Formats: sequence, structure tokens, C-alpha cells
Amino acid sequence: MSQIEVLINKTHWPVTALGYGKRVGVWFQGCSIGCKGCCSKDTWQKKPTTKTTINSVTNWINSLPKEEIDGFTITGGEPFDQPQALRSLIEYLKRHYPLNKDILVYSGYPYKILKRKYPDIVEMADIIISEPFKESLPVGFLSGSNNQKIYTRTTLASERYSHDKQQENSPKKLQVHFDGEQLFLIGIPNRGDLDVLKLKAEASGVTLSNTSWEG
Repeated sequence: MSQIEVLINKTHWPVTALGYGKRVGVWFQGCSIGCKGCCSKDTWQKKPTTKTTINSVTNWINSLPKEEIDGFTITGGEPFDQPQALRSLIEYLKRHYPLNKDILVYSGYPYKILKRKYPDIVEMADIIISEPFKESLPVGFLSGSNNQKIYTRTTLASERYSHDKQQENSPKKLQVHFDGEQLFLIGIPNRGDLDVLKLKAEASGVTLSNTSWEG
């Protein structure tokens, strides 16, 4: 088991808004890119309090109902800012989980840079969704802006994320989860959705403070 340290913002099961089927979600903490307009600014800072180990993450994953898992979504933050931890996590998933469970990794780095700097990690992933987020562009399928591309690297990925599947699954999904202390959304909102949500909450007497998209 890997004792490699990693900064993790949160983990969640099941995730149904960031990929095919019911998924395990892992959010890395820390992002050196800092795209303007990002709605996950809470994942930018490299907070020592979020430090754990890949062993702890995989132990949590192993506690989930394996037969119900369709895939894994790794996002952040910027997963490739912690390449050793990302590599270790994906290697574990490839070894211990069946081939019918796809691994999807989000990155704000250009794909050509990822292929040059981390070819082994890219090779292990089923799907990479990459490129910097651009607030001025429309939302894309499973992406914050439509310049971000879906790179399918396996047959399974092509079957699940083909152009036809994108059209079939184009309606946006947002999940809401309350962990006892914080309310958080999972998914990719359309432009302006979060501001509308805040206004409607306030009109109902609910104040949303320390929102991630407002930094």
C-alpha cells in the first residue's frame, strides 16, 4: 500500500454528474493554474490540513460497493500538480479494479504538455479532459468551457464518451451534498447558475457564505 502523501480536498460516492454512471470522485487540493472565473477556488490553496496518504484514499475506495462502481473521476484542484500521488492512485485503481471501470482525469494543462511531461500517467487514464478553463466561452460537455477537449484513450472510453453519447447525455446535472458542516455542489454549472442559486437561497432566508466560486 502507498504511503505517498497527497493533498485532498474531498472524496465522494456516488458521483453522477462528472462522467458515466455511478462514480467515485476524488478532488485533489492545490492548483497552480488559477483560471479566471473558476468555481472551485476552494481547491486552489495547498492547505497542509488536507494532507493524507494514497493509502488512506484507497482504503476509503475499498470500503465502497465495488460492483456498483462504474468508474473514477479525479479532479481538483489540479491533479497533475501532484504527479507522484496521481500516478500512485491510478496505478492502484488499474491493478485492483476491473477493466469495465473507467478512469477520468481532469486537468487545466494543455494535453500536449501532459503527454510530454507525464506520458505514463496519460497512458494509464481512460479519459483525459484538459486545457485551461476560459470563462468567456460556453460550457461544454463535461467541461467548464468548450475549448476543453475529451481525449478518449481506450475502447471503453470511446464507447462511453463518443459524440453520440455526448448528445444523449448533454443535459447538465448538479448534485447537492451536505456533509453535516458544509453544503457543496458536484458538477459543472452553466454560466450564472451559481449567482442565481445564491439569490434564490437568500430570498428563502438562507445565507450562503464562503462560497467557493467567489473565492
